[in-house]
Amino acid sequence: MNTPAPQQYYPQNSQVSSERVCGADTVAFQPRLDYNSEDRHFVQDWILPTGKWKFLGVFDGHGAGTEAVEFVTNTLPAKIQESISSNLDLATLTDDEIRQAIWDPDTNKSSVKVLRGRTGTTALLALVDPFEVIHIASLGDCQALICERPAEDLEWDVKLLTKQHNCMNQHEVDRVREEHPDEKECVKDYRTLGLITLTRALGDMPFKLPAIYTQRVFALATPPFHENYRFHEIIDRNRTPPYLSTAADIIHLRPSASTTKPILILASDGLADLYAKTGKGDITKALSSWLTKYTVKDETNAAVDLLFDVFGGFQENVRSKGRVDDITIVFLSL
Repeated sequence: MNTPAPQQYYPQNSQVSSERVCGADTVAFQPRLDYNSEDRHFVQDWILPTGKWKFLGVFDGHGAGTEAVEFVTNTLPAKIQESISSNLDLATLTDDEIRQAIWDPDTNKSSVKVLRGRTGTTALLALVDPFEVIHIASLGDCQALICERPAEDLEWDVKLLTKQHNCMNQHEVDRVREEHPDEKECVKDYRTLGLITLTRALGDMPFKLPAIYTQRVFALATPPFHENYRFHEIIDRNRTPPYLSTAADIIHLRPSASTTKPILILASDGLADLYAKTGKGDITKALSSWLTKYTVKDETNAAVDLLFDVFGGFQENVRSKGRVDDITIVFLSL
């Protein structure tokens, strides 16, 4: 069932699309008509011998191109489904085996596809198994949140499940510096090699291969690097690659029993950024407040309603301060 997004309520000249698929409400927002969104999402039910599994994914592309995010969205879900089908008892898989299922497909130097390898993407994946246990793999700075309400008359308890794999996370900065001792510019101005805020991602081969690949392959490709992509600085600072990790964080969660269905929300980092820019503050507190007043209905798209609320609803005095990023939300009542 497709639910039209209320375009008139969002900033002018923006792109909004929404959908309900496999029981999940989704919305994708791009603030400009003349730009293509670099976000992608994927929702699908998998019928396996053990029962029905639900797969959800949010991917936030970057690098002035969508080659990597398109490739990952089109190939990674099937790869994970195949991994699960060949080992149906997920409980027997180690976290490392799960990480291997989403390993960067371009780490084999002989198979690097230039444009796909030059761009990159984050990956946030959630699997809900037949027993409603949630398995999450996170790589980058998208966010997964579990929302639970112990009783109808109580506020929602919203927990952020994922860590931010970027240079605003001091633990990540420390990890990168430990892996590259005596390289003062491995993190510069809150950016890896002074260029990208992320510390973990798929693709982004200029940060993972020796500098000669950037100099002799990526820099000579057509179309060329975006004019704002300072690849010469990567070449100068790239001494002991890789600088970006492809190791995902793995989380396993069984929601608490309650009188209200728990809710799982996956979102690209643009949602948390928009909360901050509109003055709504911390994403968990803001979501708790909104959910306490909101009623999930079959005839409405909850992801659309959430995005609408973050933009201020009908309040004319609520406006985003500064640039708004692509935003993708997947909202699932379990």
